[in-house]
Amino acid sequence: MKQSIDADFALNNAGWQWGAFTGPSTQPTSWRFSPTSQGKSFNSSGDWIKKYVPELTTANKTEVHEPWKSPTPFLNYPAPLVNPEQAILRFSVFYKAIPWKK
Repeated sequence: MKQSIDADFALNNAGWQWGAFTGPSTQPTSWRFSPTSQGKSFNSSGDWIKKYVPELTTANKTEVHEPWKSPTPFLNYPAPLVNPEQAILRFSVFYKAIPWKK
């Protein structure tokens, strides 16, 4: 806030959240955050992942984004706890059932 010329807590806070896709959305079903697809889009080589996840330093650029699918075992890297497709389906069913939603 000290470096902003036009600092305003409410505007800057919401603006940064909106820009980072972490804030509230007026269309909650229109986009979904996926660390895997974000990684593939914005860090296709996987350099950032390799920097912070040393178990994956030898992974190639395909394996680094989904190491649990790799035929090469990376220290038995675990699969995600949440299946994104199932979570999206559950949310869609829940969202459609909201009685006040038009």
